[in-house]
Amino acid sequence: MGDNPLINIGDFGKLGDTLIKKISGAIGVLYEPTNIRRTAKANAKAAVIEANSQIEVTDLQRRAVNRFLQEEAQNQTNIENVVTKALPMLDDEAEPDAVESDWIRNFFDKTKLVSDSEMQSLYARILAGEANKQGSFSKKTLNFLASFDKKDAEKFSLIKNFCASPQMNIPLIYKDKNDFYRNNGLAFSDLKELDSLGLINFDSVGGFGGFSLFLQNTNVELHYCDTIFVLSIDSKEFNLGHVLPTEIGRELLMVSNSKPIQGFVEFLEERFTELGYDPKRV
Repeated sequence: MGDNPLINIGDFGKLGDTLIKKISGAIGVLYEPTNIRRTAKANAKAAVIEANSQIEVTDLQRRAVNRFLQEEAQNQTNIENVVTKALPMLDDEAEPDAVESDWIRNFFDKTKLVSDSEMQSLYARILAGEANKQGSFSKKTLNFLASFDKKDAEKFSLIKNFCASPQMNIPLIYKDKNDFYRNNGLAFSDLKELDSLGLINFDSVGGFGGFSLFLQNTNVELHYCDTIFVLSIDSKEFNLGHVLPTEIGRELLMVSNSKPIQGFVEFLEERFTELGYDPKRV
């Protein structure tokens, strides 16, 4: 990525420039054409030389200064990596300047400690998502991110594989069909753990129970990848299965990666038939 990952910021035009200025105004200078990292290194070297010139400065103090500079350099690298990943995700209608400064400070307070590339990509999607639509990610979700590690993120991304849209961007997970989910990487022990983290509510009773969504119309259109179902639900009560995302879970589902599950279309067709929804593919 070079010495400064944001050196090509001009490629992202006015929106990218606006986002950088907004972030810089909230947390300090993020980008300078003369290369902020090179400047930081020069300042660090000057600080060490000055410290070494003072006889009163102890070795312990010098080590503390060096450690601080190294930590801040890594923090700056993490922040800039996230911003670099976020810039291409800005929509044409994005309003980066509308993002609250407090939100930005809270966000980067967590971001600066994230060095893993995949987790940085997740944070980047959150940053871009908030710039694209202010209010997409709550303070509660930002605070949760501080304890959200890569292992948790990987488990949670499995949930997204079973989500249908656009009417309901929620997972369709039915306890009585646990073999299908387990064979596709999602164990119910994972669901219990995600429940304990506060990402989902997991009803482990089984059967045809679980959570329901009450609809205004008897017909509902449901998408899974390239397949579209039209369901006829006379009772207007749609059975969602046994997993319901929390507020934090819903927000993180918007930015979680997913991959199609082979056979899930046929699985849903069978389940919808069992529920009496008369599924039709269109």
